[in-house]
Amino acid sequence: MNGLRRFAVVAMMVAVVLPTLIGCGPSRERMGRYTYVVSADPGIPGEIEVDVVGVNEAGGLEWDAMDVNKYFLPGTPRRANEIKKTLTLSQGNRVATLSKTDPIWNEWLGENASRNDGGIGARSVYFVARMAQPVSATSRDTRLLSVPLSQRRWNNGQEINITLSGSGLGLASSMKPVEE
Repeated sequence: MNGLRRFAVVAMMVAVVLPTLIGCGPSRERMGRYTYVVSADPGIPGEIEVDVVGVNEAGGLEWDAMDVNKYFLPGTPRRANEIKKTLTLSQGNRVATLSKTDPIWNEWLGENASRNDGGIGARSVYFVARMAQPVSATSRDTRLLSVPLSQRRWNNGQEINITLSGSGLGLASSMKPVEE
């Protein structure tokens, strides 16, 4: 009887303490779905294509080092095989929108959209603009822009504005400050 009582006390302590310990662990970062509004400077001639690609954490370094000129070459397998949304900004309409309700979000986030199960889905989106390469003082290609999907940086569902000028892509919306 003494052993049974001891077991009951230990089981009760575990039931009370375990949820507290689990709550103290690192929380999983939740990804959001956003509406992106891309607007181009009217002074940029011709039609401009901007690919929006969901990228997981492992693919980020590869995307950061990507050669944009090679990405847009005709028949490039890299571009053909990406799960992407292509936005077209014509001379008459210099604004394109990717809605937070677009079905592409299901492909980018997958199970991670609702369960956040270990980082399977996209952690950021990359915008890649087909345009002449801007002259830049840095080695970074400004036709490529990475935007995090974390709800720590944005309010889920919010509109995020991206600009496209002669100097490349830019983020016009302000992210939340990074919490320590």
